[in-house]
Amino acid sequence: MVRITRYPHRIRALFVPALVLTTVTLAANGPPADAADTPTSDGQDAAPVRGAIHGYVFDGERYQTIDVPGATRTEAWDITNSGDVIGYYANADGRLHGFRLDKSGKYTKFDDPDRVLENDLTGGNDRGVTVGSLLRYDPTMGEAHGYLRDARGRFTTIDVPGALTTLGWRINNRGQVVGIYSDVDRQVPLRFLRGYIYENGRFTRVDAPGVSNTTLNDINDRGQSIGQAFDAADPRNTHYTFLRDRDGTFTKLPDVPRAVQTIHIGLNNRGQTAATAAFLSADGTFVTLRAYRYDDGEPTRIAVPGSVSTFATAINDRGHIVGYYTDPAPGTTRPAAAAAAAADGAAGMPMGLDPVGMMDPMLP
Repeated sequence: MVRITRYPHRIRALFVPALVLTTVTLAANGPPADAADTPTSDGQDAAPVRGAIHGYVFDGERYQTIDVPGATRTEAWDITNSGDVIGYYANADGRLHGFRLDKSGKYTKFDDPDRVLENDLTGGNDRGVTVGSLLRYDPTMGEAHGYLRDARGRFTTIDVPGALTTLGWRINNRGQVVGIYSDVDRQVPLRFLRGYIYENGRFTRVDAPGVSNTTLNDINDRGQSIGQAFDAADPRNTHYTFLRDRDGTFTKLPDVPRAVQTIHIGLNNRGQTAATAAFLSADGTFVTLRAYRYDDGEPTRIAVPGSVSTFATAINDRGHIVGYYTDPAPGTTRPAAAAAAAADGAAGMPMGLDPVGMMDPMLP
């Protein structure tokens, strides 16, 4: 859950240290039974106090936690068909670092080659290539560059011509990259958004019809991409998530019933998507964020047992989902036991964006 508060920049995480186990099986029988998806179905009258943030993998039967050893926060943002998990983590100083975790449990960690900018790593493919963003957070004069890192560790910077900031987000097995850029200002996290596809050194700018802001969230090997769109003048009433085919045709994707906002973030070659949806509380002061897998337009709830909230970020061709979840804070056993919360700013979007700031004006 996220309390609705305006923040002009990224909120630093102040959490208890994460477990150092590479993977821990949390459940053997899939997600727990869930009440109807209504704004008050969890019975909460106040937002819960949060604990640590952990990455996870869900294989359809079991959840496995991913905690980079020594990190205070771990988020999984992509999973390849071979099972490699890609994401980023933060240490006690709050700076972001990238990782790739293979099936044997081996971590490959890497940073900005110049050791200056933070590494917001959000995508990878089966060829060992990863994609992300190198960032310097600043509400007025930030810095953001997309990048590719090949299997040999060589970096290539991705900057949309004429853009003031560029984020790299996902890459498919054909080497096509999707991302986001801003040509309005240098604010990081970004708030003014346009999408692009990058392939063999060439950029295709993508703007969804009828709106001023477009993001591209993922791209599959068929060249289909998904994203979200909204108009800055009226984001609450204009927001929608879409599938874009190779020929440029846009198709609106479904919203989770009764959710105030749905974001489809991950897309595989079978057409399944990973989505995160927000449900407004009865008093309108906070939202519950829930994860889903979509198959042929039908949502299935993804919920790490015992967590305050679960976010889905990607899905591979085997239907395996990755994302991250938040523990209850120490001293609280269930979300409903807490009386207040500090927003963590994580609403199913990379740290290079400001999802709370984008969501805030969409609420009644």
